[in-house]
Parts: sequence; structure tokens; C-alpha cells
Amino acid sequence: METAVNRPYIHASATVVHAIGTVVRIYFWDVVLAAQLFCWTGQFVGHEVFEKRAPALLDNLTQAFLMAPFFVLLEVILSFFGYELYPGFHSKVKTTIYAKIKEWQENK
Repeated sequence: METAVNRPYIHASATVVHAIGTVVRIYFWDVVLAAQLFCWTGQFVGHEVFEKRAPALLDNLTQAFLMAPFFVLLEVILSFFGYELYPGFHSKVKTTIYAKIKEWQENK
């Protein structure tokens, strides 16, 4: 019976696959960390420059860590795939957002 010990190419392939897997995982987490740092920095700078107020992170942690990523995910799915929760959802949300922005600007 032939075992893996008798087939050195299996050891070589396993070593190469392990090395690639290790590098890809390290690279993946480096990219994730860099993206998080970039996005969080952009979040704070954007709020300071454009809105002249603190981000919601400082007001409501639940909204900042649970709802905001969900909102971004929905925006990405809508942009790339045209997905809506129900027909007319996107236009209804945009109308509400523009009304809230107008109300906020009038009360500033």
C-alpha cells in the first residue's frame, strides 16, 4: 500500500499550499485592517468637514456598529445588483432622506 510518505510530491504540494494559504490570510487581514482604518478616518474627517458635527458613533453605539454597516451593505447591493427590499423602496428612502436633510438645514 502506498502512503503519503512514499509520495514526496504530496509533501511538496502541501507545503506550497500551506505557504500560500498563510500569505493570503496575512495579506487578507492586512487589507481588512487598512480598509477599516481608512473608512473610520474618512468617517470622522467627512463629518467634521462636511457636516460640522460629530458622527452618530458618539450618540448611539448600536446604530453605529449594527445599523450603519447594514445600511452600507444594502447600498452596495442596490448599486451593483439593483436589489430593493420591495418595489419603490429606494425612491421612498431617498425622498425621506432629502426631506430630513431639508428640515435639518432649515433648523440649523
